[in-house]
Amino acid sequence: MTLSDIDQLYRESWATQSGLFGRLPLLECATPVPCFGRWDTARVATAGMNPSEREFLDDNDSELLEDDRRFLHRRNSAADCTDDDIADARRLAEGYFELGNYYEGWFDKLEPFLDELGLSFAEGEACHTDYVSPFATTSGIGSLNSRPARKLARDHGGIKTWQRMLAMMPELEMSVGFGAGWKIMPKTLEFDRWSEIETGFDSKGEKSPVSPPYLLHHVVNCGSREIDLFWWKPNMGNPLEWLNASEKQELARVVAAHAQS
Repeated sequence: MTLSDIDQLYRESWATQSGLFGRLPLLECATPVPCFGRWDTARVATAGMNPSEREFLDDNDSELLEDDRRFLHRRNSAADCTDDDIADARRLAEGYFELGNYYEGWFDKLEPFLDELGLSFAEGEACHTDYVSPFATTSGIGSLNSRPARKLARDHGGIKTWQRMLAMMPELEMSVGFGAGWKIMPKTLEFDRWSEIETGFDSKGEKSPVSPPYLLHHVVNCGSREIDLFWWKPNMGNPLEWLNASEKQELARVVAAHAQS
């Protein structure tokens, strides 16, 4: 049987993850999550660092009970996975925003931005990806300069997995990333420099080490086509850091005005 590209990505990620248990602080009950939501219909893909441990653990750091689980949980650390494992992992990941148990504390913060663009996670017009790694860690990996983040992104294929995932999305027009990843994208995606977009929000974050302009843009190659890549530089653990709902809507209007399509 010939595996589809997405099935092959899951299988390879599963094996890579198995080889890293005990070497990096990976959450051992977690399976790889290359994408949250309907990647096959999404026009926009948001991009964070890696899946939160809260996708697999409760507030007491215990593994989520069966009825509360958002993703497939590992039964063991074996490198091999079955066709049924892949089918179950995909069903849960692709239905993430439709099955009634998504991580509201994080993803609801993106609703004003997506609503202004006329898009929705729940309707399959947007999905979420992670550019450092599809693997959840035992706690947040912090900055891109942390050892786990560097290892996962560069040495263990996290960024390449992200690129492959984006290239598989047939309807993708735009990706919107958050946080320190803006520093590595020019080299990773082979462009010289970002275009900086000044916004009315550049006066925020007076004590932040991140310097304005905070919004960046470049048109990048994605498989056989080009997409818009936007990046919001500030990130202290939340998407579109520092912005309230109306400001997120305003940012969406700025993004739409600068998109190639």
